[in-house]
Amino acid sequence: SSTGQAPVEHIPATYHFHLRGLDNGTKITDVANIELSVSKYPARPTQIWSGELNFDQSITVPDNVTIVAGTTISIAKDVHLIFTGRLDIQGTKANTVKIYPAKATQPWGTLTLRGEGANGSSLNFFEMSGGSLTNDGLSVTSGMLSLHQVEDVDISNCYLFGNYLGDDMIHAAYSKLRVSHCKFDL
Repeated sequence: SSTGQAPVEHIPATYHFHLRGLDNGTKITDVANIELSVSKYPARPTQIWSGELNFDQSITVPDNVTIVAGTTISIAKDVHLIFTGRLDIQGTKANTVKIYPAKATQPWGTLTLRGEGANGSSLNFFEMSGGSLTNDGLSVTSGMLSLHQVEDVDISNCYLFGNYLGDDMIHAAYSKLRVSHCKFDL
């Protein structure tokens, strides 16, 4: 804009405010100093995943999920994890999040971000191996990390290796993402 500020995005919604410290009869006359921060992503419950997690059956997670640094996720043969809420992998350089097959010779399916609820996902400092593809009877999802109809996704500082069956490690369809500082090995 001509003022040098980012354009304002208007999001229709209803907002409720609780103002404290006003005595009876006090009127608000100056609202110029009130700041309001509103996320452009829908509010959903958030699950916190940590420690050692084992998945032996496929799941679809509608909530937002935060996976904390140092978490290890093992996934059984042909199992896929679908996230329709925002996924936030918070690994660190010293303490990555690890996602791998429960048995080294039995590939799991895919980790999929699907739909606008997953917009704004951030996957940072993680390792992923042993995934393949998912065939749910209606569609085939390739790439052990798969994104479908999501936007504003950041994938950084990742190491993906040992992909089975599918011909891509990351598959993105109708999506907008940024990938940086990632390594891919067969």
